[in-house]
Amino acid sequence: MSDITALLDALKGLWWPVAAVIIAVVYKIEIRTLIPRLRRAGPTGVEFDPAAQQQAVTAANNPAPGQLRQFPGMARTVAMERLERQLHTQLAALTNMSDEEKRDLLITRLAQTQLQEFFERIYNAIYGSQIVALRRLNEIGRVSIEDARSLFEQYATQYPQIYTNYTFGQWVNFLIDNGLVSRSDNFFEIVDLGREFLIFITARRLTENKVG
Repeated sequence: MSDITALLDALKGLWWPVAAVIIAVVYKIEIRTLIPRLRRAGPTGVEFDPAAQQQAVTAANNPAPGQLRQFPGMARTVAMERLERQLHTQLAALTNMSDEEKRDLLITRLAQTQLQEFFERIYNAIYGSQIVALRRLNEIGRVSIEDARSLFEQYATQYPQIYTNYTFGQWVNFLIDNGLVSRSDNFFEIVDLGREFLIFITARRLTENKVG
């Protein structure tokens, strides 16, 4: 490497592209081995990364078998690390699947997990009257704004401590904003996400008789 660096320094005054061609022809084998460590090259000379630093970068980008890849901004707890290793082991055992099939399987599982998490958040925040409204929409297809308001007022009268500062607009917009219900002109309709939320409640055997 010392003779390559010396030649590069000697050619500083030459037109850089010409010098680069000469060096590439004469030292093509040696330069090919140094390119992974090349940090900067130009008319003023060249600068290489230390071998140890290059190895550290390579190791970070290509973790050895058994090591977990590090991602910026993502913390890994002990429990999470244990679960990740279990998942890696399970994936490695799927020898009858290609890497592309394994990727698609992971995406499907991730979608299921995210949807379940979304439904859990909705269930924790939804009122019993809103579940009743979803059930009614699922049975008859759609209801008018007047019918929906009538249902809201029944529960507002029954639970004044809850609905004193909770309007009909807030009540129905919770269902719309979370993608469970859509509004068309003067009617409300349940959408696929709302139907699947009801299936989630049934499958998990969650109570629909929530306060409010």
